[in-house]
Amino acid sequence: MLLIPKYKNINQYLQSPLIPFFVALIIALYNIRIGISLSPDSHRYIAAANGLINADFNYLLFFDNYHLERFLPVIFPISLIAILKTIFPLAWMPFFVTINILFLFITIFFLQKAMLFLKINSIVATICISTLLLSVDYLTWPRYILTDTIYTSLSFLLIYLTIGIRDVNFRKILIWLLCFILLALTRQVCIPILAVSLILMLTHKITLNGRAMLILFLAVFLTSAFLFSITILTLSNKTILPYSAQVIDYINFAKSGVIIHHRPETYMTISYDILGFMKLFCTRFIHFFNPYAISFSGIHILFNSFISVIYFLGLTAPIWTWIHMTNIQKQYFIKLNIFICTIAIFHSATLIDFDWRYRFPAITLMILVGAISLHSMVKKSTIFKLNQN
Repeated sequence: MLLIPKYKNINQYLQSPLIPFFVALIIALYNIRIGISLSPDSHRYIAAANGLINADFNYLLFFDNYHLERFLPVIFPISLIAILKTIFPLAWMPFFVTINILFLFITIFFLQKAMLFLKINSIVATICISTLLLSVDYLTWPRYILTDTIYTSLSFLLIYLTIGIRDVNFRKILIWLLCFILLALTRQVCIPILAVSLILMLTHKITLNGRAMLILFLAVFLTSAFLFSITILTLSNKTILPYSAQVIDYINFAKSGVIIHHRPETYMTISYDILGFMKLFCTRFIHFFNPYAISFSGIHILFNSFISVIYFLGLTAPIWTWIHMTNIQKQYFIKLNIFICTIAIFHSATLIDFDWRYRFPAITLMILVGAISLHSMVKKSTIFKLNQN
């Protein structure tokens, strides 16, 4: 029988681990009910795991037979699959999904911890955490034999540790470094998260100014769009391309006006010049946050829209409520948006996947941004009512 601890008031219930536990439990049960799922990438990871087992976990021998640059960035999940296949040959898939669910619990638990640290209003925090129940990503990827859930969890842990750093000591650095390395060995697309984490860690004593960071974002965004255009034009003009097949694919995607991979209805016709490719880059950036696709069901669009609305409110509310945020909340707000925008810029320059999988790590960050701003709106409203009385 599940024993629920007794608290003196509703606020203590809302601030207890019960909220993230039940939210994670509902998401986990939903995924378990549908059952284990595989994708083409799943089969690629399983084949690589079999290769690692055949090499008796000799990583030097494994990388002699497999592409180092292709499999080193995902060696953590591949190793995990290989270990589970060795220990549980017939039941390794359910154990892998169980590990996904464990990481799911960890993510939501630390999301609440971040909100408690920021002293977010308990009701606002509960509403925002519960919004994960409407996240298509959280209702989809935990049941897959893929890196997505582990990658998202490690991303949030690293970001949580990075932004939360106040003073540096050996223990904190060791934990941060462990997260950093595990994330680097989990997914190729972690590059923007690793880069921003490292920069913010090295500059953790610097207080960021909101207006200055907005100007810097615009400068970085336009510079990224310009460099993307120059790069595509330069590489396209080469008669012989001594590049990997993946790089050639990215060039062809840009020249074909691909916005969302394998969604032709999103493709656009562009001019083969700097302005044309800059337009493509900007359109991709907007689509990274787009909750709509023609093939999505009504419920899918509705669920996606909840996350988008919370984030949109999170971005716009500070125009009126910035003064009501604490300094720590302001720093969290700025740094979270740096991560979100950097992830979006990176994928605008490379690829936005058919299922928007690459947006998965940004979902939790978007909800936390929304929670900070909604809290400031509640605070402003409370102060206004007190002044009226």
